[in-house]
Amino acid sequence: MTRIYLLIFFITGSFKSFCQESTLPGDSLRKYSYTLLGFSNSSNADFGTCFFIKQNDNLFLVTAKHTLYNCDTVTKKEYSAFKYGIVFIPDPFKTIQFSVPQTIDTCFGIERDTDLLVLKVDKSLFKNVNTVEKFILPPFRKLGDIEIFGQGMRTDSSFVSFDKQHHIYLPRNTFKIFTSIPILNNQYIDSIHYILDLEKLRIGNWLKGFSGSPAFLQDDETKKWRLCGVLVQGLIPDNKEHNDAILVVKPEYIFQSIKRFQ
Repeated sequence: MTRIYLLIFFITGSFKSFCQESTLPGDSLRKYSYTLLGFSNSSNADFGTCFFIKQNDNLFLVTAKHTLYNCDTVTKKEYSAFKYGIVFIPDPFKTIQFSVPQTIDTCFGIERDTDLLVLKVDKSLFKNVNTVEKFILPPFRKLGDIEIFGQGMRTDSSFVSFDKQHHIYLPRNTFKIFTSIPILNNQYIDSIHYILDLEKLRIGNWLKGFSGSPAFLQDDETKKWRLCGVLVQGLIPDNKEHNDAILVVKPEYIFQSIKRFQ
């Protein structure tokens, strides 16, 4: 399947629900998504979403890299956009601040450099967070629903403010999943991401703030859930022949990033 997409990076913005609200048990998955705020001593700040995973008694924060880092288009190097990150823990409500580390990562494009950030964090500070390691399962053969919970934003004229968590519910048979896709006129084969091809949902500013959200996919037979990956971008086709799509980093790349801390 060959297509060219315009890539839209999402960090903050507004949300209006274009999705059905789910009354399925999948609603309980909302507790794994946390609001992430990047800020410096200046007034500059941006919201995104993060989640947590445990491995070998260590705790890791997972999000989309562009929620905290920018790309230098000249040197093709990442640099931290903010000095600090804050995670909002809703129950009981508290905020946890951490320093955003410097990086030497490259940014040649999504087909070669995944827009994924994994940080080892102090588990004593984040001791009450919900973690997703139990959802690391082999790929399902028969696909059910997809549930994504992410940071919500509200826009009033030119003012953007924090809002409650929001929800994307994709019922079975309203999307297709592609494990790899030719992009940029077939110059690269992207095997880093799952591409969620959307039959009814249209990508727009409402997706801003979902960057870094965990995407959960249900097995249509057993009704079990697995972590499908990390939402990093919305994709808008360059013509009307193709559907809008969501780009999700595959879970195996989370563990590749964790290896850097071992």
